[in-house]
Amino acid sequence: MRYLIDHDVHIHSGFSPCSSDPRQTPEAILAYGLTNGFRLLCLADHAWDDSVPTAHPIWGTLKALRDRYPSLPQGKTCRFAFGLEVDMDYDDVIGLSRAEAEKLDFFVCAAGHMHIDGFTALPADDAETRVRRYLERTHALLDSDLPLYKATLAHFTFDGVAMGRPLRWLALLTDRQLRDIFTKVKKRGMGVELNFHPGQTPAERDVQLRPFRIAKEVGCTFTLGGDAHHPESFAAARARFERLVDLLALEEKDKHPYLLELMKG
Repeated sequence: MRYLIDHDVHIHSGFSPCSSDPRQTPEAILAYGLTNGFRLLCLADHAWDDSVPTAHPIWGTLKALRDRYPSLPQGKTCRFAFGLEVDMDYDDVIGLSRAEAEKLDFFVCAAGHMHIDGFTALPADDAETRVRRYLERTHALLDSDLPLYKATLAHFTFDGVAMGRPLRWLALLTDRQLRDIFTKVKKRGMGVELNFHPGQTPAERDVQLRPFRIAKEVGCTFTLGGDAHHPESFAAARARFERLVDLLALEEKDKHPYLLELMKG
């Protein structure tokens, strides 16, 4: 059975500083989910756990996020879960404690925000250095004590890893490096997020899809995340999800099983 397009578990509200859009409200997000017939949505704003110290916090706090949204609107056929986009600082300190992670419905983990100079990278870091650090950061995340069975590895092919050159930096990763990462992802019970825009040519798409094909080969399961920051992004999200599912020939058995648990309520 083909992978059902029934969720989006990576959506930002106006709370995230990269959005700050007053139109990006929980009500607007739920309307998007209902319009597309989704059974599950997840708020995944940027926030930093108050109990985890960091030298240069750039996100709001998890407490502030909870205070802003003490509850989320729900649909009869669509659950709206409360989550987080979890980041790391330059020293690989993860901005979420296990205690707070246990309270979340779901969370997405972004080790690839290597474009935030002074927080996740140094201005002098070249592309090769950022790629090496990205691999180290991803392994640090996967070796953490977080309950990763209720999480997904966000935007693995994010173009901020090496200064906006996704096809170039992805080519620097070996199959062995990718297999090592995704084997560990599978072992931890974590999902792998699909949210990139497919390239215009077959050659571009092959570079983009290689990590996810390897993830599928080792037995990883997948989640869909639009990473919307503004309402305009909602219109094209479902078509992009459909395209990615077809490109990877995903079946329903390839869906991250924890999503099915969340859909049950």
